[in-house]
Amino acid sequence: MPDVFDDIGRYYDALVRRHGHSPEACDYGRRESQRIKFEILAQATPLAGKSLLDVGCGFADFADFLAEVNPPASYTGWDICPSMVREAARLHRELEISRTNILT
Repeated sequence: MPDVFDDIGRYYDALVRRHGHSPEACDYGRRESQRIKFEILAQATPLAGKSLLDVGCGFADFADFLAEVNPPASYTGWDICPSMVREAARLHRELEISRTNILT
């Protein structure tokens, strides 16, 4: 039986190799699409003073967006793509970022 968790991680690793740290590596068509998603998520609920678990955090770009507009009290990012998790952890040493399979 194929390991879907690893298959998805490899899919995104290939996008990272192709596009580097960019919205395209996260499978967004355009940078503006990512920004619109972040704006809608930030408007959905007040996050100031709250803890946030970002499942599928990619490079933790949402944490950067939130730092500008509505910083949560704490941010934890989980993703399944090894290269994204490494880059997110390198860029955000102050945040808790890990490679996590939410199905287990």
